[in-house]
Amino acid sequence: MTKDSSEKSPLISQSVLKSYDRKSEENFDNGVIATESSESGSIGSGVYTYTARQKRVLVQMATANFCHTVCFSLIAPFFPNEAEQKGATPAQIGLIFSVFELVIFICSPIFGRYITVIGSRFMYIMGLFVCGATTILFGFLNLAPDGGMFVGLCFAVRITEAIAATSFVTASYAIIANEFTGRVATVFGLLETFTGLGLMVGPPIGGLLYGAGGFFLPFVLMGSLMMLCVAVSICGLPKQEDNVVRKGHSFLTILVIPTVLLSALTIASAAMTITAVEPVLEPHLRQFGLGPELVGLVFLSMSGLYTLTAPLWGYLSDRYSHAKWFMVAGCACCFIGTMFIGPSPLFTMLFNMKPALWLTVISLGFMGVGVGLQLVPPFKDCLTQALEYGFPDNFETYGLVSGLFASTFAFGWVVIYAGMCLHSIVCIILLAAIKKQLIKSGLLCSAFFGPSVGGVLVQVIGFAWTGTCIACIHVILLVNLLIFLGLQYQKDKLPRELTKEERQILQDLSQSIEGVGSSERKVSIVQQAPSYQFYRQFSSSYQEDYPHQKSDNAHGV
Repeated sequence: MTKDSSEKSPLISQSVLKSYDRKSEENFDNGVIATESSESGSIGSGVYTYTARQKRVLVQMATANFCHTVCFSLIAPFFPNEAEQKGATPAQIGLIFSVFELVIFICSPIFGRYITVIGSRFMYIMGLFVCGATTILFGFLNLAPDGGMFVGLCFAVRITEAIAATSFVTASYAIIANEFTGRVATVFGLLETFTGLGLMVGPPIGGLLYGAGGFFLPFVLMGSLMMLCVAVSICGLPKQEDNVVRKGHSFLTILVIPTVLLSALTIASAAMTITAVEPVLEPHLRQFGLGPELVGLVFLSMSGLYTLTAPLWGYLSDRYSHAKWFMVAGCACCFIGTMFIGPSPLFTMLFNMKPALWLTVISLGFMGVGVGLQLVPPFKDCLTQALEYGFPDNFETYGLVSGLFASTFAFGWVVIYAGMCLHSIVCIILLAAIKKQLIKSGLLCSAFFGPSVGGVLVQVIGFAWTGTCIACIHVILLVNLLIFLGLQYQKDKLPRELTKEERQILQDLSQSIEGVGSSERKVSIVQQAPSYQFYRQFSSSYQEDYPHQKSDNAHGV
């Protein structure tokens, strides 16, 4: 089978054809597909087994993801207070936090496009190294002079760390796509579990280390662990076959694919959900009189469920290949969660619904499940759709998809941060204008009018309305996903003849499973492919062209 023929077909799964392209005649026995070096995962009788190489890559990436997210999140408990003592304003502190995602949003498409030029392994290791170095360097910033010098150095170190993180994350996603053909979503979900764990334990670890050794200790210790991950990766991360001829594809050429754009918007909406709710959740919980420990447990309702369920969504996405339906379920869960967490003022007006702790916890649970469904399946879906639209099945496409995922997720954060800043600026301007007008006119009713306007402004940008606005985004996205699925269903029902390239691919695929063993084993291999439905849809045409496969079709192919 030629590579060109596989790239022209929108109906045959590229990842499955890749496995057949790489197979070795000696290892293709007993229903097992393997590469020439037996480094690829094996599928036999419907069971996928991970090789020693894949396990090594998975352990290294899981450890690096955990350490990196701990480094990212450990500054939350103590840095704002330290920065204020060094003369930083609250606005500057907020920008120091948010600039991280802004840099990832900008740099991810660049790293994704040039990953084949830089090299995925070099990009991964250097990203880890610079992340560790900047984390250690951040621990010395309290020695900088107060005021503008301290703030400027914080921005410089944080931006450098974000660039390195972009390099590391983009390369890791691309390596996943290359190493775990057929189980991309499962492995991605597993890594997201370690990412979630790092974000969950990062602030407590940072607080404990800060209490034990001051500002210096958290950064130096975690940065040293990152350096240890670098040493392990240099020794254990296998070389990737990423030296391919680039075909000039760009970030925009993949983003304009309608189904990829829908997946990208789903990823961004998940990030917006997290960013919009978490910063204002603690003030919302104050009305219930909870202590710090219980507040922390309430926060775990969303992040904990996301961490626990991410591998499940990855496994199901790989098994059933219905990513868009998983996204629909994710939008529905997030819509329910964001509407009821306030609850929405619409429910308050219509049903007199009041805030309740149990309602908040359940809503956060729905959001945790929904965010997982919106983040894990779309990564594989973007990759699959890009291949089916003719993108080459190599590191160029893997890099573009990796950059797309990282950038769109960061875009969700950037939109919310920008919205918060815009709201703050508008409120300040409006309140200043109102106050000036009231003083100028000498209105005696200012004692009533001022608090009323302030209350309206707080209500408009408050917790309940924030959740309602995010819910509107989810319902709009949900409707668009359903329209797309409906149109796709109608298109799939239309009969069409096989193209010459598709007939050649089917013939080569049937020859690949000749002599594998029993018919049941042949069937189990074919059923691993998303093209299984393609076989069933065109079974009559296929049997007419290749009568020697009739016995296999009798078993369900």
